[in-house]
Amino acid sequence: MAADSSAPLRRDPTSRPRSVRRAYALIVIVLVVAALVVGFAVRARYNAVNDDESTWRPGQVAVRELLVSVVDQETAQRGFVITSDPKFLDPYIAGRERSDELVVLLRGLFPAPTRIGGLVAAAEAALRAWQQGSADVEIELARTDPDAAGASVAQGLGARQLDQFRSDLDRVQLAIDAASRRGQSARDDAFALLVVATTVGGIALAGAGAFGVRRVSLLREQRERLTVAERELRNDNRRIGTERDRVATLFQSVIDESPVGIAVFDLDFKMIFVNRSLAARSRLSRSAQIGRTPAELLPRGLADEAEKHLQATVAGERVTDLAVVGRAVDSDRQTHMLVSYYPVLDADGSLIAIGSNVVDVSD
Repeated sequence: MAADSSAPLRRDPTSRPRSVRRAYALIVIVLVVAALVVGFAVRARYNAVNDDESTWRPGQVAVRELLVSVVDQETAQRGFVITSDPKFLDPYIAGRERSDELVVLLRGLFPAPTRIGGLVAAAEAALRAWQQGSADVEIELARTDPDAAGASVAQGLGARQLDQFRSDLDRVQLAIDAASRRGQSARDDAFALLVVATTVGGIALAGAGAFGVRRVSLLREQRERLTVAERELRNDNRRIGTERDRVATLFQSVIDESPVGIAVFDLDFKMIFVNRSLAARSRLSRSAQIGRTPAELLPRGLADEAEKHLQATVAGERVTDLAVVGRAVDSDRQTHMLVSYYPVLDADGSLIAIGSNVVDVSD
């Protein structure tokens, strides 16, 4: 009886720990599998967020640059319409080429079937409407009929088209920012899931947690690199702008300080530019000379000669080193000058103005 009663007492202490260990092992396996599943799910979400991030950031930068390039185009176009000075066409053309590149980039980042892609298409349509319906038309008018160009600007169609473009571009920016915030929220949720999985999974999920930390580190590094790239881009743009201003200032200084008098007339023989050297030969201020014809600036005999040579230049002739005798502004002293007239052509070889150089050869 004693032997029989002792046998169950020996089995109970050994069988219960085995069942506990089996149950614990089963729980651990389940937790490990759950941790792996959660870990892979978190990793997939991080990867998806990273893929979207590579679209949002360049898209935000491209939208800002597109707005800057269009503002540059507007400034250059208005400058040309007001002054008919061909130097304003170069920044307009450069800005237009840059805006075309940025539109192509945005279409690639946000295809048309997507909501943001549709907004990009609307902004592009508004931009083309301004470029082709107002900017190009007013530039062509400024070349042939400045008054008509001014009247076209005064009607305000171009301004309304630009306002529409800015409004459409703002919607693109807001949509990208909203998508970026949703992506950030998704990334935060993924990180929270990773923390929960790490806590529940123990050692197995610790590896997944380490992987998640590494992914977060990579995301931060990418963000830092992008921040550095954006900073460098801004610095480059500032350097380019500074250099452009320096070259423009240098060019203006060379023109103004040249001992050779330089003037430019439009095809109606109205003066649209005069440098300091030539302007000093008139009793009128430099600004007052702009927009006046030779008949309004010179004595009658000299004015008739000047208009005759301007007409000859328009007809295709070149007038060089024409001897002209005049009088100094501050005395009755005669001055002897060599005057030349020459055509000013655009990139297509079309006549857009007449230039004139005046060299004082008085003893």
